[in-house]
Amino acid sequence: MTEIKYERKCKNWLHSFGEWALPKSEAPESFVFWTGLFTLACAVRRQVYVPKENFGSWECAPNLYIMFIGQAGKVRKSTTVNYTEELIDMVSPPVPKAPEMITKESLLTAIVNSPDASMYMVAPEFGEFIVKSGPDMYSFLTNVYDGKRRISVSTLSRGVELADRPCCNLLGATTPEWVAANMPESVIGGGYASRVIFIHEKTVRRRKLYYRDLNHEQLELLRLDLVDDLSHISSLNGVFTIEPEAEKFMEDWYQRTADTYSEADYKMHGFFERLPAHIHKVAMLIRLAYSDELTLTIPDFKEAISLLKMVEKGLPDTFQAIGKNPYTVDMNRIFAFVKEKGRVTKQEVNQRFYHAANPAMLAELVNGLADMGKITMEFVNGTTFILPLGDNPKPRPAEKPAFDPTKIPILSIVPKLG
Repeated sequence: MTEIKYERKCKNWLHSFGEWALPKSEAPESFVFWTGLFTLACAVRRQVYVPKENFGSWECAPNLYIMFIGQAGKVRKSTTVNYTEELIDMVSPPVPKAPEMITKESLLTAIVNSPDASMYMVAPEFGEFIVKSGPDMYSFLTNVYDGKRRISVSTLSRGVELADRPCCNLLGATTPEWVAANMPESVIGGGYASRVIFIHEKTVRRRKLYYRDLNHEQLELLRLDLVDDLSHISSLNGVFTIEPEAEKFMEDWYQRTADTYSEADYKMHGFFERLPAHIHKVAMLIRLAYSDELTLTIPDFKEAISLLKMVEKGLPDTFQAIGKNPYTVDMNRIFAFVKEKGRVTKQEVNQRFYHAANPAMLAELVNGLADMGKITMEFVNGTTFILPLGDNPKPRPAEKPAFDPTKIPILSIVPKLG
């Protein structure tokens, strides 16, 4: 009996995801797009992968750890994270989800009880996620990410043998201040952070309060199409192959870029060293968005590289507050205040930031910003004025009247079929 081939309802799942999520959201397009990639990763788990034969000693599955970074309430982090659950929780057969009360013990139990040792975790408040188990959660998540076949936690009397190739996907959200105050420098420079794709945004994509003008019936039909295709994608399994031309392209890229990052950017070294793995993971998901064929091509890799280059640009903003200077966050806030106002008096700065440090320390912070070339000071009739250096903030562009996902840069690089 001939098996009936499934005909996808969405020519490109990621494009359709954008058409569904972006019209009803203010969130940055990067948050929406990476939420789509995360949802695909949750669906396929380790059922597809690039085998060890390609890399020598390690296997690459498309599981992802993603962290959205942005000011509280300003970039719609939590709202975007929740889009995953609207889709993945309707997939059949079900995709295992982490328990509500997340501890190392509960996660381990959930993994052991999962039919294929897979699980996805959504943490809109990543700080609460970590606090419940403490800093040891970082090492636990690192071990699970790599699919170790044996893992233990200190409260268990013995190690627990896991099912073959455990797989976890994590999507979290937090603020730059939380990262600075609670994520140790050892975590950033160590193994955990190198496995995380940090997406940093400073503002929403647009401002829109009401959405009654949307065709909600059409959006619901699109959501159901996304779920149907996601269920199909979750049934795919097998080994990815890499076309010979694509393998040569990636080998040339690796030889050309592997040792070009700055030694001074030590907090980003882990990201750069693990970048080839991230590229292969993202390339697999981009391919699965539009094809059942488990073959990676040059366009798939080029698009993955472009996406991760965008991520790279935001890493300094994410990591700069981590280190030995406890006033980095306050200095950033002072500079942002001066840049927004354009010209302020020293007294205004002291009044605005008196809670951050005493007057002597505030003066040192302002002088430090001047030494860094971020601000300059003028003295007029006994009053000290502080002015920003560099470009002034640009006005927000006018919103386009019609939504067209192909016009959005981060979506337009994904292959569009038909």
